[in-house]
Amino acid sequence: MYEIPQQLEYKEKIVFGLTFNQLVYAFIFFPIVFFLLFRLEASIYVRLFLALYPTLIGVGFIFFNLAENLKMWIAWYKLKELKAKDKIEKFFEIKKIDENLIFTQKQKLAVLRVDPINFDIKPKKDIATARTSIASNDLNSAKHLYLCATILCPSS
Repeated sequence: MYEIPQQLEYKEKIVFGLTFNQLVYAFIFFPIVFFLLFRLEASIYVRLFLALYPTLIGVGFIFFNLAENLKMWIAWYKLKELKAKDKIEKFFEIKKIDENLIFTQKQKLAVLRVDPINFDIKPKKDIATARTSIASNDLNSAKHLYLCATILCPSS
């Protein structure tokens, strides 16, 4: 018996081995680079210098998943300042914490287990397994609980 992955993700290659999202980024950045290289009235060195930046940004979006990395960096930047207990409780709308229960504005959550989590260094397989195990306990707000466990008990 083979284990079937629960989160299969397949993206269709449209043309030149690029997915639809990659092609959208190419169509956004190609005209900018084309204009800077061939339509701008300046010396070749200035045109190459100016075209280098949108080219590198476009390559980052197309081949290095820069959009997802930017989202992750922005989320990290927003959450890095949440060090005080009051700010954390306000962010997650926590009324009170009583032994193994977290009372929020809308519901109460049971704390099954709290593990320090650093998603940046955990393999994706472990993250998927952890999410599946939390979701299998029929918690409506597994993501909310997971974030609470992550922020309240950061890894050292």
